[in-house]
Parts: sequence; structure tokens; C-alpha cells
Amino acid sequence: MGQTQPHLEIAHDLFREAEVASLTLRHARRQRTDMDEVAERVASVIQHMALQHAAVAVAADLVATARDKLLILCTTCGQQCQNRAETYVHTLETGHAEFKQTQQVGYFDRTPLRRTCKACGYACANRAESWIHTEETGHTEFSVVRDGCEDRTPNPATCTTCGHSCANRAESWEHTEETGHTGFSLDRTTNPMTCTTCGHVCASRAESREHTEETGHSRFERKDGEREGSEDRTPDPMICKTCGHSCANRAESWEHTEATGHRTFCGIGGISALMESLGSLQQLHLQKLQLHQALHDPVLYHQTSPEAAREILRSQKMRRGSGGLAGGGIYFADSKERRSPFLESIGLHPMVTQQALQEATNKKAHKRGVILQASAACNAD
Repeated sequence: MGQTQPHLEIAHDLFREAEVASLTLRHARRQRTDMDEVAERVASVIQHMALQHAAVAVAADLVATARDKLLILCTTCGQQCQNRAETYVHTLETGHAEFKQTQQVGYFDRTPLRRTCKACGYACANRAESWIHTEETGHTEFSVVRDGCEDRTPNPATCTTCGHSCANRAESWEHTEETGHTGFSLDRTTNPMTCTTCGHVCASRAESREHTEETGHSRFERKDGEREGSEDRTPDPMICKTCGHSCANRAESWEHTEATGHRTFCGIGGISALMESLGSLQQLHLQKLQLHQALHDPVLYHQTSPEAAREILRSQKMRRGSGGLAGGGIYFADSKERRSPFLESIGLHPMVTQQALQEATNKKAHKRGVILQASAACNAD
């Protein structure tokens, strides 16, 4: 029994401290806050420890620890208050009446966010100073400057009517009141725009719109010349797929389209793309040459295009005038057959068999019996 006597004394002492804390909290119920609520919970924990776990004497430090972690902050300027009395004093001094509490462990003191007036560039230490500045000057727009960020400076502007330069928006308002000029363009030279048609440099999008209204040029390119490690953008060259004409940029392609009517172009991304484009152009020109020769040659020899041959076979309006000559080839109908307006214009009516089409594809059509003269075809009936 003698060994349990010290533990009972410690338990009685902790119990008395818990009762004192409970009495203190009862008197403060009329002004209850979140901090008092947390302290009451800690006191109940201490009372529980005093009755059940008397050996844990360090539990009394929980009240002070919890109160140290509770912070009361002014939502207007960020001022930290230790208790409600300090909030009353802060309200009397500044007029700020809104506060909030935080229970974050390891909380760092918050500093008020600085603000800069967008109109005149005046720096305000907090929101209260920005309100005072608004009452004095009437400026209502501010930009928040956080730690580690540079102060934002107002963009200079130039009057589009008289060319007067204004350092900020406030000076532009004064200039408008004095002269009545309301049009201004921001002097942003970090990313100008260049007209791809005439090369005119526009400092802003507004200037590019004015240039479009004056000249009709509507294509612009941005240049990032001031950025380190970046090169100026150059227009990509193009090749006309119809005639093979080379255009340095899109503006030249538009001029080529207006002059010739050709509308299809292919960009040149490198040597391989250039060779591929030239190869496709060569095939295209060869097909067009064959079709042209097949339609305008008086005897319509074997270079008749496969498309024209298929169209002739599909119509089935021709008859052979072989006259005893064997072998597939190109034949001509007599004048009694019904001819299309196009064939009437060239004076001939061709008919190509499937064998002749195959021989023309294999380039073996140069042999006897392939071509018949028009007179022989007309006489054979």
C-alpha cells in the first residue's frame, strides 16, 4: 500500500488542476470560441488521465501546446493575433473586423500581400492601403504581388490620333480628358507581328487590324526575336502541284493562284519531301501529256490514257471496222455513228479494246494492225 501513495498524490494534484481548468472554462462559456472548445477537450483528456492514468504527468502540457498552435488572423491584412483581446485592439486601430482561426501545426506567420495599382503603379502594402488609395484617386484595379515575383509595371501606351506617348493608363486618361483622344495602342515590343505579304511590322494586334483595313493583307507571323536561344520564324516554301512553280511563302502562293488559277500547293519540309513532291509532279505531268496527246492527235495513237479508254469501252457506241486485220488496236467509227459533242469537235470517234489497253499499258502497241486510218475505218462496213 505504501508504494501506491505517491501515485495517488499525483492523481489528486492532476484532478485538482482539471477541476480548476473546468471551472475556468465554465466561466468563459458566454464567450465561447473554437480555441476555448479545443482547450475544454484537452481539459477533459487531462481529467481522464488524472483518474485512469495518473503516471502520465506530461499531459498538462497539452493545453499550452494546443493554444500555441491556434492562430487568429485578420482576413483583411493578415495580422496575427494571439487572443481575442488583441483582435479588439487591432479592430480599433485599423477598422478590420473579420478574423479567422487556424490549427495548423508548424504554421508560419503570414505576411500581407502587396498590391500595385494598375492605373498609376502605386505600391500598397496591403488591402487596407489599396482601399485608401482608391478613396483618394478613384483607381479600383490592383495586381497582387507575391513573394518571389517581380513588381508588375504598367504597359506604356501611344495615342493613335496624335502619337503622344503615355507611361501608364493614368496618363492616357489625362490625355483623353485634355484632348478628347480615346484610341491608344499598347507598346508591346516583346512579340511583334509581321505581315507576310509586304513585311510591315505591327507592334500589337490592333495595329495589325488597322494594317489589314488599309491594305487588305490579313496574314501575319509573330517573331520571338527577344527570347534567348530562339530564332526568327521564316515562312515555309511551297511548290505548285499543277505547274511546279516554287513559292517562297504563302503570300507568293496567293499571288500565283490569282495569276494562274492553280490552288493546290505542297510544302517543302526537306530534301526527301522535295524529291517526293517532284516525283508526284512528274507523274502528274506525264498523265496530262498522254491525255492531251490522245485527245488532240489526228490518228489517236497508243498513248491514249487508260481513263479515256475505259470511258470509251463503257459507252459501247462503237463498232469495229477491222476489214480483215486481226489484233487489238484503236479503231474509228464511220460517220453514221452517233458522236458526242466533244468527239465532234476533234473529228474522230475512237474505240479501244481491252487488249489494246493492256498492250498500251505494257508499251507494246507499236505493231502492225494497231492503227487504222480514218478513211479505211469509214469504208469498212
